[in-house]
Amino acid sequence: MLSRFEQNNLLKQPGKTTLRTKEGPAAVHEAIEYLNRLKPVQMLKWNDELGKAARDHVIDSGAKGLVQHESSDGTSVKERLKKYGKIVTCYGENLSYHCETAMEVILQLIVDDGVPNRGHRENLFNPDFRCCGLFSGAHKDFDTMSVIDYAAAFIKAGEEDPIER
Repeated sequence: MLSRFEQNNLLKQPGKTTLRTKEGPAAVHEAIEYLNRLKPVQMLKWNDELGKAARDHVIDSGAKGLVQHESSDGTSVKERLKKYGKIVTCYGENLSYHCETAMEVILQLIVDDGVPNRGHRENLFNPDFRCCGLFSGAHKDFDTMSVIDYAAAFIKAGEEDPIER
């Protein structure tokens, strides 16, 4: 990514629109430093129910051109996830826009340009998150949108919680 920056924090992307970033190469350098210091975390396991919740949000928000974690009817992330089951311990969500490939989504979330607390990056590498579901689809204004929903554990609606036995 560093070689693609031009003056004034412009990121030139082959075959795509040039993007004006907020932080430019400084955010990429910081992300590299972060990754070099990072202790490895456990691989996330796929969860179908979290994937369904992510799909719902893409279909709802993308068609309307929304850029927010709440659904168009004001439903929170937590309530959207609870539609499919029980959140165990913690949950989180990342949204990504205008990325066509999985690699672009992950790079965007790791660099987290313009996000002071680097919350997207923190979610990606949060050791408390053990499972995830994701979905990518059309967005009215940004062509594509991806949603990643995370949890420490997630119990499908109607299934017994092994902890409560």
